[in-house]
Amino acid sequence: MRRIAPQIHQCLPQAAQPGNSDSRTGVTLTEVLMSLMIMSIGVSAVAVLFPISVLRSVQATQMTNAAILKYNTEALIQMRPELVFDPDGDGNLEEHIGRQGEDRYIVDPAGYYTMTDLGFTYLANPADPADPAAVRQFADWFGSVDTNADGVPETFMGLPRFDGGIRCATRTGALPLGLRPDPNAFPDEARGLQALAATATKLGDGWVTVADTFADGFLMSDSTILAAPSYGAPESVIGVQISSDVDLVDVPTSDLTVPGIAGSRVIADPEAHRVVVFSLDGSFSVSYPLLAIDTATNTVRWGETTEDLNSNGYADVRRLPLQFVDPVTDTYNVGRVILQSNREHDFNWLLTVRRGPDGDARGVDVVVTFNKAISPEDERAYSADFQTSGAGVDPFVINVHQDGGLVAPGGDVAEPFLKRGGYVLDLDNARWYRIREYSDLTTVIVNGVSAPGYQITLETPVVENSVGGKAVFLPGIVDVYPMGSLRLPKNF
Repeated sequence: MRRIAPQIHQCLPQAAQPGNSDSRTGVTLTEVLMSLMIMSIGVSAVAVLFPISVLRSVQATQMTNAAILKYNTEALIQMRPELVFDPDGDGNLEEHIGRQGEDRYIVDPAGYYTMTDLGFTYLANPADPADPAAVRQFADWFGSVDTNADGVPETFMGLPRFDGGIRCATRTGALPLGLRPDPNAFPDEARGLQALAATATKLGDGWVTVADTFADGFLMSDSTILAAPSYGAPESVIGVQISSDVDLVDVPTSDLTVPGIAGSRVIADPEAHRVVVFSLDGSFSVSYPLLAIDTATNTVRWGETTEDLNSNGYADVRRLPLQFVDPVTDTYNVGRVILQSNREHDFNWLLTVRRGPDGDARGVDVVVTFNKAISPEDERAYSADFQTSGAGVDPFVINVHQDGGLVAPGGDVAEPFLKRGGYVLDLDNARWYRIREYSDLTTVIVNGVSAPGYQITLETPVVENSVGGKAVFLPGIVDVYPMGSLRLPKNF
């Protein structure tokens, strides 16, 4: 018989032929390591994108909120032009026109009462006397220096700072100058002013959920609790009863947080706490100020009957809308209930105002900040030259001394808060400039004095000269929005 096995063996691929020394079924260690290296490069490149995307997302959120607050502030100024033209609210429109240092100022309610809360002195009389510069104190100036190098900033006549008329709006017969912002002698009144200033300047749409639950019943205006009250019932729904599993003892309300003296509140409820009520299907919701909580019955209350819980001068009934009425049974139904409080860290505004001799505002800037928990260190003024022209002068570059004669607490040299994309304020001219870049610590000349400092490149050229002036680097600024000029209202 003819043998065919050798022929079949010759037809097999070389790598599959038995006994071939080149045949293999795996990969070498070198190939594994090369694959791991290539994969690690790709994974590392992707991993780098995550923190960048998070940072960009945070920046986008901040810019969006800042833009919203800017539009809110512009609308507020249209409704209340006295914020620009009568920043202390004393009714005197002439004192801020054409006077040295008085035609350029800061309107900063939150910053003003932040400083007074730290124990720094303030203007005793918000209605300025003939010489306001003679009596203004630390909180009434924006910008500070430490001339004796003891680490404590002294009063510096930089830009006058006003509270936007917050204090004057609280004047009564018993308090002809309004509530007193002294946190030591009058802590309740001081806290009331701080709450009013924060409410007036913050964005106010940042909320923290304290409790998330469901309603078990309804609190009626006659203090009874019903499971499903009728829409046509004579009593009104002024709150809800929630599950007893939810502990309401530590839930803040205006009853607990609004300062008061001898049971009487010093200000009206700033509505820093709210209750959000949803319909059964979750398609509709409504929010009300959270006025009070009764832990004995586990009820939360948003409405009033005859009492004035929020001290606004009248009773707020606040009935539930028709969307909460079942059209079949004609009774109220509520689903989810959320109790919330304002975020502690929020967006705030302040204004820089430049007035002309005719009384018109030549320029108004809305400055939006985040987390207005500033300290005197944040408002330190540094020696700086702002120059528009001259031999060897670059209008895009300013020189700033490292300390400008200032010493930080502990004896350390004070250094400005420098940040690419941050802002610097020309204190003499009340103008903000955005920082493009800055040098490392070097030797710079300010007003003819050579000392350690920085060269700062601005995104826009210097508009007004200020040789030997002062610069402030306020942290927490999200953006500065120029509003342009505003005319003094004729009927104002």
